[in-house]
Amino acid sequence: MSPVPWPLLLGALIAGLVGGGHCLAMCGGIAGALGLSSRAAAERAGRTIAYPLLYNAGRVASYTMAGALVGALGAGLAWLAALHELRVALQVAGGAVLAGTGITLALKGRGWAWLDRAGVSLWRRIAPLLKPLLPIDSPARAFAAGMVWGWLPCAMAYGMLMLAWFSVSARDGALIMLSFGLGTLPALVLAGAAAQRAGAALASRGWRAVGGSAMALMGVLLIAAPWLNAHPALARLPGVAACVSWLG
Repeated sequence: MSPVPWPLLLGALIAGLVGGGHCLAMCGGIAGALGLSSRAAAERAGRTIAYPLLYNAGRVASYTMAGALVGALGAGLAWLAALHELRVALQVAGGAVLAGTGITLALKGRGWAWLDRAGVSLWRRIAPLLKPLLPIDSPARAFAAGMVWGWLPCAMAYGMLMLAWFSVSARDGALIMLSFGLGTLPALVLAGAAAQRAGAALASRGWRAVGGSAMALMGVLLIAAPWLNAHPALARLPGVAACVSWLG
């Protein structure tokens, strides 16, 4: 089995962190509604943080499942083609997606509003699945509500799912989406003013510039890996070596 592609995982984690402001704008209302629905049960149990952690864990679980699914689809495409060249091309395309997302975040903060709007109609079909879970009065319901929440159409998640597909591996696709989901937690687990402050800090121009540039660097490494493989001296550099060994 190929090694875990840490440049992709790091890039996805940074995407979740840098996109915290975007995540808060898209999901803040849902997080608030779930918090209100579960507040009474949480206060009775004396665990006010447990329920936010549970429905966010459910959301990240849905991301991970989606990543495994699309990664497996990418692997099936490469297997059907039976071409090593296609596998490399898809994974290099993943590097391009990562680099493009990083540059967009660094320069604009967000540039996928049209994708967010396109997903609204899909969410209208998914949202009714939450109704049977309300009010959230048990840990199981909190986790299940979070899993439904995880399918909220989101441009940042779409970009990371494309990255998961290009990884041509169910394992790597799941890990990419898990990393992205973990990156979104600081902005979405917190509540009220604390969440707003976290979102503002993560969406600040300086943080976006640093995080987006790091994502772009990870993407460039992945794009260049097949060509650097032909130059042993360069291929032995730490970051390059990881990309080259993963691309095989």
